[in-house]
Amino acid sequence: MGTAAGLLAALIGSAWGAVAGYIGGQLDALMMRVVDAAIAIPTLVLLLLLSAIYTPSPAVLVLVIAASSWLSTAHLVRGAALRCAAGNTRRQSGPWAAARGARSRGTSPRTRSA
Repeated sequence: MGTAAGLLAALIGSAWGAVAGYIGGQLDALMMRVVDAAIAIPTLVLLLLLSAIYTPSPAVLVLVIAASSWLSTAHLVRGAALRCAAGNTRRQSGPWAAARGARSRGTSPRTRSA
């Protein structure tokens, strides 16, 4: 049940974040406000409320856990989608991106300006 809830939460969060990030604009703002509002609801209260509304079963348990777990995934995927939509490619990201950027500016990666 945990695996199913995790996969469902990842699927919902990835789809929500990707749509918000790639489309952008007013729809992105609206979709992320929905996520922010849902994050503001305490998880325990949400789980108790959904459990009280629906009769307990394994499928309902999976849906209840997934309903509270997709929010952070949506934020992460949205950030990645915004980066991709802005033109950043895989070549510019990763653990060596800072070093490549600093090298192209003629400074070392650990040099900081005051």
